[in-house]
Amino acid sequence: MARKMDLRIWVEGTVVAAMAMALSFLPIEFANSGLDLSLGMVPLVLYSFRRGLLPGVAAGFVWGMLNIILGTAMKNFLSVPQIIFEYPFAFAFGGMGGVFARKIQLYFQANRLKSAIRTIILGSVVAVFAR
Repeated sequence: MARKMDLRIWVEGTVVAAMAMALSFLPIEFANSGLDLSLGMVPLVLYSFRRGLLPGVAAGFVWGMLNIILGTAMKNFLSVPQIIFEYPFAFAFGGMGGVFARKIQLYFQANRLKSAIRTIILGSVVAVFAR
């Protein structure tokens, strides 16, 4: 039973990575700004809150690899080490919200909604800035 659950978590992670990749194709532009917003962070952060740190980081890594495989990383290509650090590793840090997963789940079980919302906001900020 534990093996089936592990497989379910990893399959869910790959689906989240695919959703993040699809959402990252939606353009969000600000005039004269170097700010890069990605809607793909939304499912990744929610998944990391649901499943924890390791699955969240793994899903972010898969999302980064998808960027390389599909060629979206090549528009900014300077060198191989730059691509490796900028995409798989940086996107993996997007799953850092999973650090707060257990605390959020405990707050919801204890019906402490204000604490849960504060922790969700904090975890989202950590994940976005870690990436």
